[in-house]
Amino acid sequence: MDISKISLPYPVLGLGDDIEPLPQIIDFSIGQDNNYFYIDIQFNINNLDIEKLVTDGFAEYVCEINCVSTLLRKCFSSSEQKFHVRISKQEVQKTVTIQTAVIVKRSILNYTNNGFHDDYKGYTFNLEPGDVLAVIRQDKFEADVKYDKLKAVGSFMEINEQPDGKGTAFNLEGDKIEILLPKELYNDYKTKIRGNRDFAHIIHSSLVFNALVFALNNYDKYENRLWARTLNVRMASDRSLQKFSLGDPEDSMNLAQALLGDPYKRLFTCLDRLSNNNNIEEED
Repeated sequence: MDISKISLPYPVLGLGDDIEPLPQIIDFSIGQDNNYFYIDIQFNINNLDIEKLVTDGFAEYVCEINCVSTLLRKCFSSSEQKFHVRISKQEVQKTVTIQTAVIVKRSILNYTNNGFHDDYKGYTFNLEPGDVLAVIRQDKFEADVKYDKLKAVGSFMEINEQPDGKGTAFNLEGDKIEILLPKELYNDYKTKIRGNRDFAHIIHSSLVFNALVFALNNYDKYENRLWARTLNVRMASDRSLQKFSLGDPEDSMNLAQALLGDPYKRLFTCLDRLSNNNNIEEED
């Protein structure tokens, strides 16, 4: 039930100024464990006429879950202005949409509302079961994004061996941004560098930063890849990142630095620490 682009023939709360005030979202959150996603929604529609129709059994609050990738469509109803929905991870993939609304449950004759815009004053409407009285919220989440690991670089990037023996390259075709190293360099990375915290700062400010800028500059071509959707979710969940635009070359450098937590500063802090350690060893 994607009603974001449909113009309905009668006043609907939450679409434009047909009926006011607009619904207020008190809480919207998505949690997960190993097996399920948990969706919590609490709202206030701020309309006594619609609330009374729900109380009297003529309407109900609904939450509809849709997943195009798995053809999932589930609808939950309630007489309260809140939902706690559990969806099995096996039922969804990629993008999942969530729509909350108020739906007519029993036929309503001569519907009117004290919140009607002046254009509708004096008019009444006959409504049938399934008609929409209010649009509360439409949202979405990415089912294959690891929300609990969004800030980890490993959630969207990995370093692997170059399979064809060529030089270092970046690959954006997979679920993660790949940094592909020649065999010799990759073996050095595995045995000498990976797992060393100091070296991680150096790698982040060089290989990882370069790969991320390259990916951000090509975001529009790969926006449906998992790494791109992961970055999109990360930005939506972090207010400090929302001043940047994904796919805008002018933002790529600054966005990459923000996503990696100022890698240049960490690099110089690391080099200073290593330099001090070397000086101490020389004095000894």
